[in-house]
Amino acid sequence: MKSKFAMRAAAGLLTLALAAGALPPFSAADKNPLVPALTAAAADFTVEVDSDTIILGGDLRNRSAVAETMDMVDWTQITKLKVEPGTILPTDASGFLAGKAALEFVDLSGADVSGVEQLSAFLLGCNALREVNLSGLSFSSLRDFSQVFVGCGKLETVDFTGSSFTKLEKMNSLFVSCNALKTVKGLAVRSEYLTSVAQMFSDCASLSEIDLSQLRTDSVKDFRSMFQNCFSLTELDLSTFRTGNATDMASMFLSCRSLRTLDLGSFDTSNVTDMSYMFMNCTSLRLLHISGFRTENIENMSYMFSGCCKLTLADCSGFTFEKSFSARNLFEGCENLTELDLSGFDSSKILKADNMFAGMTHLKKLTLGALFTGVTESMKLPLPVYGWVNAADPDTVVSETAGSGSASYTVFPNTGLNTYCSRGGYGEITGTRLLLTVDGSIGLRFYGQLSDYMSAEDLAQGDVWFFFYDDTAGMNKQVRAQKDGSGNYYASFTVPAKNMTDSIQAQLWFYSKKVRDLDEGEVAPTDYWTANVDSVTYSVREYADVILSEPERFEKEQNVLKAMLCYGGAAQRQFGYYDSELRKPYADRGITYIGPALNTLDEFVKPSDISGLSYYGTSVVLDALTVQRHYFRLTAGSVSDYEFTVDGTPVTPEAYTGTDLYYIDTPGVSAMHLYDVLTVSAVSRSDTSKRITYRYSALDYIRIGLEKKQLTGTAADAARALGWLALEALNYQNA
Repeated sequence: MKSKFAMRAAAGLLTLALAAGALPPFSAADKNPLVPALTAAAADFTVEVDSDTIILGGDLRNRSAVAETMDMVDWTQITKLKVEPGTILPTDASGFLAGKAALEFVDLSGADVSGVEQLSAFLLGCNALREVNLSGLSFSSLRDFSQVFVGCGKLETVDFTGSSFTKLEKMNSLFVSCNALKTVKGLAVRSEYLTSVAQMFSDCASLSEIDLSQLRTDSVKDFRSMFQNCFSLTELDLSTFRTGNATDMASMFLSCRSLRTLDLGSFDTSNVTDMSYMFMNCTSLRLLHISGFRTENIENMSYMFSGCCKLTLADCSGFTFEKSFSARNLFEGCENLTELDLSGFDSSKILKADNMFAGMTHLKKLTLGALFTGVTESMKLPLPVYGWVNAADPDTVVSETAGSGSASYTVFPNTGLNTYCSRGGYGEITGTRLLLTVDGSIGLRFYGQLSDYMSAEDLAQGDVWFFFYDDTAGMNKQVRAQKDGSGNYYASFTVPAKNMTDSIQAQLWFYSKKVRDLDEGEVAPTDYWTANVDSVTYSVREYADVILSEPERFEKEQNVLKAMLCYGGAAQRQFGYYDSELRKPYADRGITYIGPALNTLDEFVKPSDISGLSYYGTSVVLDALTVQRHYFRLTAGSVSDYEFTVDGTPVTPEAYTGTDLYYIDTPGVSAMHLYDVLTVSAVSRSDTSKRITYRYSALDYIRIGLEKKQLTGTAADAARALGWLALEALNYQNA
């Protein structure tokens, strides 16, 4: 049933008329909609309720009258809100729809918003909201657009296409805690008065891309926490940002855990005073272009790069300081940063330097300027096994030990401009290679070397191992390292498709053979030793990202890697491998790839049954390798009465728990071998004329399943993506 409240202003008295003479469908428990008299100085407005939809019309500038009427509505039943063309919104529309917990869709397109000055908290707390249409609106008077969508935890899409903001001053906290937000369309803010975008996208955990090329930032002072906890952002183009008036960039990219590269070459930071936590915990960030940063006015840089464990490039050589500043934990945990130029740092201006270099386990070169008087114990610069030397005198160790045991760090004085070099530990993990079909698996191969400073005796008696850990999946493996022709040690760790985003920790260990070769009861010699030489973490997804970021250099690999990641993402969805707590990204997030159709039957012809045994069906097991599993139903005798083979190799059947079925597995194959056709046979031992024989490939399973619609939903997605990977891998092999 449809009800309509029509409001008419007459002589300052607003009375309620019922449309079509029918009473609106309110139950006795609902508010009485019959309001005998409401005073209003505003023009006419209408509030129309149609099932689950509310439609606003006319002039809504009399907030009190509109609010009183809207309070009569049972908002627990309203999921959609629309406006009639030309509907005039209030001058101060702050919190206008706040707390409408059942609203899922809001469409304000066509409204007259030219007189709106305040829109803060407009939809605050609408926690069922999924989509908002603000397209084509002229916000010519709007000054405050802050906190509009705060707490709209299910909001996925906001459309600003064609809307304009010319006098806007504040957009801070616009989308705070919109955890499901994925798309913001057409956001164009050309206001010369905009001063704050602080926390604009803070805690938008699902936002994977955003176009900010039409956001004018010339006058913005506060960028604090703008993208904080945007866990899913893989790339961010801020080349149009103009930041000459910026003073606060603290936590701007804090915990953007999926960002791989960030080019801030266009940033003018000459007036910025606070960069603390700016890039903290950007755990996937490898390349950071900040060579043009000016830091003369900086007062706080604490934790600026802390936790950027993958960072390999951060040019700080141009940093200079005129004010005293804090540098606590500045580079803490930057374990892959190998070179650091601090020639412009003045240690007399550093108020706090606690843990400044803590965890920089792979730092090889450290350049200090004449105003940096030395490395102190509080800075916690790691102490390499063979010490630090001045590049000008590589034979003289300059570092001294501070602290004790596992808490040992290095100290050394500095005079003038010098570059110091680490002579390292017992060795290091030097590289990683993606295993894709090369040896029949998807996974990672890690390479390592032992230090040239190790003694010949130790090297001769050494035994090198790799330990692998995937704590998320509970997988681990210990592998004795092999040695290639260049003298590098290596070992491999394979992973199932669903684990492509897991961080694999690889540890390189050295063992003395004096320990490993002890006879039973023999006491270990006093000069034996072991060492955890090095440790790194990596994932299949991370390695793929590196290759995908250089399409010209790795042109041949592009499609096969995209197909692999599509397969990984599909497998994660099929097996429910998305960790909402950690917000682990799907492997295919951000990948644009459409594979060929796979719907043509090929080799397989279903075999005839024999007396006592019948073919039941085939499935595939998706692991690091793909395994075909073939099922048979035993109707008489014992399963031992039959010999089962795959390509002539005997295999032992297993009982399928809780059924009368038995199954056999084929050897696991990699992506490029999914086309390989295997001959499967079951032959009666007493009468060899009784046999079931057929030819089957993993691609046959995929084709049949998709064509016959026996694979649906996420299972179909996984099968289809596996087929794409098979085709691309085959093309890659034959290219």
